[in-house]
Amino acid sequence: HPALRDVARRGSSCCQARLARQESPGVASYWVTY
Repeated sequence: HPALRDVARRGSSCCQARLARQESPGVASYWVTY
């Protein structure tokens, strides 16, 4: 997912991770793994 990669490149924060988790359950695993 390009958008997630862009966010990770900028630097993931608690708020960003929270929003990503709310967007899709599958995204939660991405943040946890990353």
